Amino acid sequence: MNIKDMECFIKVFEYKSFSKVAEMLFLTPQGVSKTVKRLENEYGVEFFTRSLSDGLHETEYGSYFYLKACEFVSLYHDTQAGIESIKLQTKGILRLHSAFGILRLLTPDFVIGFSNKYPDIYISQNVLEGNCDLGFAPYLREEAGVHIQHLFSRELYFITHRGSKYYDYNEISLEEIVTEPIIIENKNFCIHKIFEEALEERGVKCRFYFETSGFSMCYKLCKQQKGNTVSMDFIFDDMGNTDLKKIPFKEHIMWNVGIMYKDNVPVSSLDNKLISYANKWCEVETEKIEE
Repeated sequence: MNIKDMECFIKVFEYKSFSKVAEMLFLTPQGVSKTVKRLENEYGVEFFTRSLSDGLHETEYGSYFYLKACEFVSLYHDTQAGIESIKLQTKGILRLHSAFGILRLLTPDFVIGFSNKYPDIYISQNVLEGNCDLGFAPYLREEAGVHIQHLFSRELYFITHRGSKYYDYNEISLEEIVTEPIIIENKNFCIHKIFEEALEERGVKCRFYFETSGFSMCYKLCKQQKGNTVSMDFIFDDMGNTDLKKIPFKEHIMWNVGIMYKDNVPVSSLDNKLISYANKWCEVETEKIEE
């Protein structure tokens, strides 16, 4: 038995078809069938019943083996990724993910400063899906399997336009904003979850005019007076929209950012250097903003 045999079995279990799996794995149906039969012979049981009329059906043994195979394959790939991560870190390479909005606050000075302080460490930022050692991201609360080292918090602001009745407000509550439509980033973004949770806690229902794939569209539609939006102050300042106004919420809704890594992966000395540097950098930048 090897890892490829188990991965082949998992596919057969999920698709119940030798031919479909063969096409996916670039094998012959006969080859896929032999792989499953080899596993069955190894354990001395049948994982599937086979019928020309009904096709494949899993047995009780097959269902049990499927669960264990999934755990084993997942553990194998996690171990493989961990080994590769250690290999890279021994060469001074850190793989880092970051949410798009955070990169507007963690300026190039952050990366340049870290590289100057630790010249033998290289940061590869990858905002696409994939494996990484650390990640910068906003969060609501701790998640299972992931450790979050808090870096900083920023308040959410109500962003409005000159045509809104709220434009002259100095502060605003969630209850007050319901009379005009809201434009917000979609549910893939943490800001949506934070704002939605704040509304639910207070029993407030907002009219979402549009859910976008990024804050740029939120600002564009707000500027066109299609509705109001919600954002952080540093993004508002960076966008430079003189026709819009940011108004603090009375509820002081917070957008929290942390540096994340897996609980079951040892934190290396390189990781600790970046975590320590990020903490100090964010403390200094936050003090500058508050002055």
